[in-house]
This record gives sequence, structure tokens and C-alpha cells, in this order.
Amino acid sequence: MSIPPAAVRVMMVNDHLGYAGGVIHGPARWFKNILPRFDPSHCQVELVILGMEHPFAAELARVGVRPLFLKRSKWDPRALLDLIGLLRRHRIDILHVMGMKGIILGRIAARYVGCKVVVHFHDTQRMARPVRFVNGQLAGWTDLALSCAPAVAEVAEQDFAILRGKSLILLNAIPVHEFSQERPAGRERVRAELGIGPATRAIGMIGRLSPMKGHELALRAMAEVVARHPDVKLVIVGDGEMRPALEDLVRELHLEQAVILTGQREDIPEVLAALDLVVFSSLWGEGHPLACLEAIAAAKPVVAFDIAGPGDVVKHGETGLLVRKGDVRGLAEAITAAVDDRALYERMVAGCKQARDGFGLEQHLRKLEELYHALRRGQPIEDMRRIAAGDNPLPPRLP
Repeated sequence: MSIPPAAVRVMMVNDHLGYAGGVIHGPARWFKNILPRFDPSHCQVELVILGMEHPFAAELARVGVRPLFLKRSKWDPRALLDLIGLLRRHRIDILHVMGMKGIILGRIAARYVGCKVVVHFHDTQRMARPVRFVNGQLAGWTDLALSCAPAVAEVAEQDFAILRGKSLILLNAIPVHEFSQERPAGRERVRAELGIGPATRAIGMIGRLSPMKGHELALRAMAEVVARHPDVKLVIVGDGEMRPALEDLVRELHLEQAVILTGQREDIPEVLAALDLVVFSSLWGEGHPLACLEAIAAAKPVVAFDIAGPGDVVKHGETGLLVRKGDVRGLAEAITAAVDDRALYERMVAGCKQARDGFGLEQHLRKLEELYHALRRGQPIEDMRRIAAGDNPLPPRLP
């Protein structure tokens, strides 16, 4: 890839960095992964958050990223004036917007100022009818749309009226080396902290505790697993609105000795090192979920529902096991198979190690940089489609 020497000025905008209690979302982790790695001689990128300050800003600052918080409430129209002023003051070439409010206000601001706008979609969450109507009216004010998976692109076309001629797939990526390193000391430390013995098999769930993540189904599956393997532990990492309900369910299912809720943690590479298997029981399409990529990069097989997102990342029988959506018994059987069948487990570990090279962040970053430059130069979409195309095709779905 050849990138011209003149740096392109980009402003990334999102609604928020996460939720109450310090809970974060996928885009926040993507910001942490990608923003410190831009070459300022190629791209100078700023991050603007429309909402209130969030504790994750401290973690971003640790890697040299300092977002500007506009501190506007959800539908405060003054955020539009803020964006227009920032675009002018910083002479932005490209506005890169995410989030429901960011996408709406960003397209209006970019149109008013006259800069290019990139709309970025990360999940398959459907929009309410009024929001779909507004986005339909603004659809023509989109220069380029990026989606992290084909299913996400379908939602972008349906709910945001994105034209296929302006839509590209740019798969998510992670800093693979941060997760692929052998971490025996980290494994020992985390296990000792959580009271997990060195020989105990530990299964993990990492993510926000919300209804859509399916933790309840995983706990019910775990009750069946523990009935056969009383020594297995389930470690639930994350926080959110569902925590009280999940704690009640743990007691109801008599899983107090088998389930550990750790709350929010930032040492995810060490946590993954302490685990043997990861469960991803989300009930709705997650796009191209970072949690699955990170688990596979750490050589931890993933048991997941076969839905858009995890079903596109996990190769059944090679990097994990896929189960029909909502099938608690099937989830329990898949976890038990991974625990009982050592040959299957080792084959999946080897498959993870082979697959993780395709998740590398460097190629993702270089593509994004060149897409910015191609957009600024006004190159045709065919050129940008070639830039976005990679050597990491999605695996076949479970038949």
C-alpha cells in the first residue's frame, strides 16, 4: 500500500465510551487498540465523545489518547453546533462517526462544513422507526460506510439506508501479540486471586452484563455441566445492569461454589491466560466481536451460539464449537465435550493458534489509513473496495 506523505486530519466521534459503573463497549476497546497506533505523518486523528466523561478515559490516557468530552445529554441539539465548531477550528478533512446520535449529527455537521464523512457500524442492533426515518433522509450525506461484518452491512442498508455502492466491509482486528503471549505468571496470579486451583478447568465469559449477552442461558447450561463435572469453574468478567439478577440465579441454581463474578477488569490478557475455555452466549448479532477474537488469539477455544458475529468468527470444530441460538442443552453438551474430549480440545487450541494471525491489527490500521487518503483524493469506490479487501475470508457457517 502506498500512502501519500501529506497527513489527513480525521475526527472520530462516538456517542459515549460506555455505561454507568465504568462498563465499556466494543467501540471503546477499538479506540484503545487503534488510536495510539496511527502514524501522525499519515493520519492525525482526534477522538470526540458527545456524552459525559467516563472512567475509561483514564485507560485511554494511559496509552496516549485523550478524548474531548462535549458533555451533552442524549438529544441536546447543542452537540451539533459543537461539532461544526470543532470541524472548522481543526480543519478536519474526514469526520468518522459512530453511534446513533453521532451518525445523525455528524452527517449534518459534515455537510454544513463541507468535509467528507465516514459512517462506521459495529453491530446489528436494529433502530426504532423514527430513527430509521431520520437516517433515511440523511443517507445521501454519506461518503463512505464501513461495517465490521456482512450482517452489520445488511442492517446499515436496511436501517440507515446506506447504498451498497458506498458500503465496505472492514473486519475488526486486535493486537494479537498482547493475547498470544504465554503468560504463566499471569495465569497463576489470576487463578490464585480467584481461588481456582492449578488443575481446575476454568471456563470464562467476558463482556457487559446485559440481557442480550445471554448470561442467564450460560448459567443454566453450567448447572448441567457441574452436575457431571463438579470441579469446573465459570468465571464471569464484566459488570452491568444484569448483575443482581445473575447473582440471584446463581443462588437459585446452587452454583455458588462453581461461579465467580469478578466485575469489570482491565487485565483481560492475563484473565484469558487463566482460562481454559470461553463461552459466548450472546443472543443477538455482535458484528465481529472482539471478545471472540481475543479468546482465539489467546488460544482459548470458544463455545458460542451460531448467530451473526460469533458464528462468523468461530470455525466449528477447529477454533471452538457452535450451538443453535438459545439451546441451553446444546450449550451444556458443547462445554462438556470440550472438557471431556482432550483430543478435540487440543485440536481446537491448535486451530486457534493457526487462525489468530488473520486478526492482526497492523493490516486493519493500514487499510483504514489508506481509505482515508483515498476518500480525501476522491477515488472511486472500486478503488476503496480493493483497499478494504483482505486475505481473511469469513469461515463457513454451521450447516
